Amino acid sequence: MRSYFLIDIGGTFIKYGVADAGGRFIEKGAMRNPAREQNVGVMLSAIIGRIRYYQERGDCELSGVAIATAGIVDTVAGKIVYASDNIPGYTGTELSRIIGGAARLPVAAENDVNCAALGEYWLGAGRIKRGEAKSPSPFFCMTLGTGVGGAVIIDGKVIHGAANFAGEVGLMPMPVGGDGRAGTLEELASTSAMIRRYRSMAGMTDDDMATDGKTIFDNARLLGERAAVDAIDALIKNLARGIAGICCVINPALVVIGGAIAEEADYMRPRLLKELKCLMLPTIFETTRFEFSRLGNDAGMLGALYHFKNVYLC
Repeated sequence: MRSYFLIDIGGTFIKYGVADAGGRFIEKGAMRNPAREQNVGVMLSAIIGRIRYYQERGDCELSGVAIATAGIVDTVAGKIVYASDNIPGYTGTELSRIIGGAARLPVAAENDVNCAALGEYWLGAGRIKRGEAKSPSPFFCMTLGTGVGGAVIIDGKVIHGAANFAGEVGLMPMPVGGDGRAGTLEELASTSAMIRRYRSMAGMTDDDMATDGKTIFDNARLLGERAAVDAIDALIKNLARGIAGICCVINPALVVIGGAIAEEADYMRPRLLKELKCLMLPTIFETTRFEFSRLGNDAGMLGALYHFKNVYLC
């Protein structure tokens, strides 16, 4: 059976899977990314090893490798233009040449947030009923986690911008704190920001037990804890300001919010819509659909496959 090897390269974990052309997974797995403890070469060797494992098994005919990855990607060259220290030494890595040469397969690489957006567009929140035409109107996807990422899609294609930075809303300037200090949306609306805010409100110190986003939402939803409720409300207010600004610029038909925080959609949705309704012109608010990710952790891999199919017209 013709199939594709899909990879989502993050700073901590690498998710991978084998899927058919329609995005139906045959197998999925994950492994820790060894790049931080060792180096990028070890990471690439581990990825190539997984590809060869499936090639040698013989029960699936791999036709290509589709990569979603952290970092700014030159999609034509399949090269990492810039990457943060989450993957040390990753900048300049020629992914397509190295992996494609070792596996002797065609490779297509794209930024992970762009891939998450493409996945949602193809098989997730952006999917529409059979027979209906896709709208050429912009579709915007935001991912919230350690940072804030974004991607703009128009007519099924990612808009990259002159320096491949289009959609990077986490870098959007925002006033931070009562003194109006210049900061970014990422400093205010990331899950990391929510956790820092909660720890401060709850009077926790660095020596206290670590707190994650799920715990904060549980404390708000199940216990009504004031610090948890306030920390989430602050995230929602800042997220709404960012989304309202995006909607004024590109007037998207759909905004999708992804990342692990999408699991809290039931709690967040009514609160976020209330904020957006107050901030946006009625005509913009009423013609914009707001959704949370439906593909979860698979969005990046499936978007990578969609990108591969468009590159190789298959």
